[in-house]
Amino acid sequence: MAWTVYFWLVAALLLVPLPFKVAGYISGKDASPKSVKIEEMANLAFFLFGLLGLYSYVYAVQLLTPTVWKTWVVVSVLISVAGLIWSPKLKYAVDVMGKVRTRIAIAVGFIALVPMLVGVWRAG
Repeated sequence: MAWTVYFWLVAALLLVPLPFKVAGYISGKDASPKSVKIEEMANLAFFLFGLLGLYSYVYAVQLLTPTVWKTWVVVSVLISVAGLIWSPKLKYAVDVMGKVRTRIAIAVGFIALVPMLVGVWRAG
C-alpha cells in the first residue's frame, strides 16, 4: 500500500506542475535561461521513464527487462552526481534562492526520490 501511495505522489510531483511550467515557457513568464528549461525538460523526460520502472515494481508488471531498470538507476545516480558539479539549473537556483535554500531543496529532492531508485532497482 505504501508503495502505491508513493508511486502516485511521485507521479503527481512530476506531472501536475508540467502544464504550468509549459505555460510559463510559452508566455515568457518563466525568466529562466534556455539552458535551464532544456535541463528541466530533459530531467522530466528521464524521470517519467523511471516512473514506468516504479510502476513496474509497484504493480508487478514487467514492462521492460531488468537490465533496463538497473541501468536507469545507475545512470540516474551518475546524472544526479554530475548535476551537483555542472548544472545550469543549479547555478540558476543559487542565483534565485541562494546557496542555503538551494542545498535544502537538493537534499529534500534527493530524500524524496531515493525510494524511487530502490523501487526501480527492484523492478529489475
